[in-house]
Formats: sequence, structure tokens, C-alpha cells
Amino acid sequence: IGLIDETVEDRLPDVPAGLSGFVPTRATLVLTPTNLHGQWLGEITKFTGRHLKVLSVPTCQQLKRLSPRDIAEADVVVATYRLFYSTPYLKRLEELTRWRRPGFRFPRLPTTSASGPAARNGRQAQVAKVNADWAGAYRKALDSLATLSVVGREEVLAAERRDDPRTPPRLAGRRLAEAAATPQP
Repeated sequence: IGLIDETVEDRLPDVPAGLSGFVPTRATLVLTPTNLHGQWLGEITKFTGRHLKVLSVPTCQQLKRLSPRDIAEADVVVATYRLFYSTPYLKRLEELTRWRRPGFRFPRLPTTSASGPAARNGRQAQVAKVNADWAGAYRKALDSLATLSVVGREEVLAAERRDDPRTPPRLAGRRLAEAAATPQP
């Protein structure tokens, strides 16, 4: 919290040339367990006063209400881990990823009902595989989003102007064009 407070007036970081679709921000993302979300908000206020712009994003519902500009202009964004594995978030991430990777889906979690030592060993191997599958899927999804923001921006805007049925769904409750219209450095 002290480092955030100390660097809040620093110049915005430059966005590397290869990532020109990303929006520069000095916002610090703080991820918390759900039960500590409110405590983090209180601690930030306690130690920095009210001069920092702090956004509270404990669920997808709050995230949908924020524009890319809201997030870019924040000093601190406090979110919960739960946000990133919630069904609405994962569904939305799948939709955006399919714009670049048709047919993309996150792995489905296996169900088991067996018990005993052999079943436990099998489940441990299964858990390791599921973790690896999810890590790979997240990497693909995030890479696709980077590609969408850098390479596909003009294509998406053109599709929206034509009312193309391939137009990607709304981004955080706003049209992707609004996100793309956010001022660039």
C-alpha cells in the first residue's frame, strides 16, 4: 500500500510497441480472498486517506458496470480471486477468445465417485492434468485477447459498422468499439 501511495504521481508507463492495443494505466490490481476484500479496502483508506481512486470489484456484476476508462483511471483495483473462476467471467472469456480461436472452450472439470487409496492416486494424477489443461487454456485465452486488442481492433470496428453477425459480444457491458475508442498513447 505504501509503494502504491509513493508512486501514484509517477509518469504512466509506456506501452511496448507490440502491445499498442493495450491501455496504459498506473492502476495496481490487488487480488484478495472474498473474506478479506472489505478489509483491503479499509486498509487502503486507513493508510493513504481518500486521495487514491480505488475501485472495488468483488464480482462480475461490479465488473460489468465499469468501462475500460474507469479501470485505466483508477489508482487501485481491488478484486477477489473468485471473480476469475466465476461462471459469468469464464463464459465471457470463452466468448471473446472464440473471436480469434473458433471453438475454444475451457476444460470441463471431471466428476468422480470412487474412493480408496487407488482412487486417490488416480485423482491426484487427474488433478495435475486438469491444472495443466486449465493453465494452457488460460494462456490461449489471454493470448487471444492480446491479439484481439492489437491485431483485430480495426477488423472488429469494421464488423460493428456493418452489423456483421461475427461481431464479438459486449465487453464488460460496453461495446468493444467503446473499449477501442479509449485514448491511446
